[in-house]
Amino acid sequence: MRLASRCLMVGLLIGGAAWATDATAATTLKDIHAETLPGGRVALHLDFANGPVPQPRIFTTDDPPRIAVDLPDTVNGAARHTDVGVGSTSGVTAVSAGGRTRVLVELMRSSTYLTKVEGDSLILTVNNGSAADAVPSTANIDPSKALPSAMDGPAVTNIDFRRGANGAGRVLINFAGPGAHANMRREGDRVLVDLDHVNLPASQAQRLSVLDFATPVQSIATRATPGGAHMEIAFKGAVDTSSYQTGNQYVVEIAP
Repeated sequence: MRLASRCLMVGLLIGGAAWATDATAATTLKDIHAETLPGGRVALHLDFANGPVPQPRIFTTDDPPRIAVDLPDTVNGAARHTDVGVGSTSGVTAVSAGGRTRVLVELMRSSTYLTKVEGDSLILTVNNGSAADAVPSTANIDPSKALPSAMDGPAVTNIDFRRGANGAGRVLINFAGPGAHANMRREGDRVLVDLDHVNLPASQAQRLSVLDFATPVQSIATRATPGGAHMEIAFKGAVDTSSYQTGNQYVVEIAP
């Protein structure tokens, strides 16, 4: 298992070679420590020095189950590997290359997560990957019955779909401001995205068919929930999924 993690880490770093290699890394990741929470959850504290907390790009993989956190313009001053062994979280590995640091959270099973910034720390809370994390399926949605979510947070201003390189489908979720939290997971032939701390206007609570784009993505359905919003992306065939957040936009990519 550790060999698979190392191979994944090396592969991801090589795959990200398009990042600028001459960037000056102003921020240092000085420490990573785990805090055990109820229900087998783990809060991973990434502490930084010599600069602001970087804006992370977060990707997930299912085989093996991992959460990869890319930190631009950052050097690693933390331990290369930290054992955790709580809930679904096995351990954490951090490696620097090309002016950035990649933190790889090794999981025993696929799990959802939350991120937030507190002071000089980025906190990644990993759930236990149990059935309690699941959200009911919303295969059939009547947009006329959808209600705006009442959560006090940024509004979802637009949900867009684009065809990316090599026939990948890209779902772009745009927010009116900062503060939104997005969690992605796969269940069968669907990608589920939970949007916490957001307001979903009734105009954005809809089902979109995107068959004409010739990507693995078949449809996108979004509905309001008591805590924010829930999105279900249906796809067809064998795919790789990833997601990341940049500023006020969250992107889900589904590639054949």
